[in-house]
Amino acid sequence: MSRSIKKLSLQYNQINESNTFSSGDIVEGRVVLEVTKEIKVNSFFVKLTGDAHVSWSEGSGDDETTYSDHERYFKLKQYFIQDRTCERNTTLLYGETCK
Repeated sequence: MSRSIKKLSLQYNQINESNTFSSGDIVEGRVVLEVTKEIKVNSFFVKLTGDAHVSWSEGSGDDETTYSDHERYFKLKQYFIQDRTCERNTTLLYGETCK
């Protein structure tokens, strides 16, 4: 990580006591970027993927069968700063920026 970046974190809002999500739930949160000095940025994005994996066994001994499955709920790339022309940079000031 660059010396100009002190902290970069992705924080999501917990929606229940077990801290789990199910298909159809809305995931909300924020990205926190803390810089140690003023920096110029032309692009800042986060890639997110939401997957579920499950496996279990039934029976025992020679009759044991293992089942498993995988499901992808989302895969996205979210831009927070994007300059398509690369002619103009965004200036991030010293401190913490939240989106």
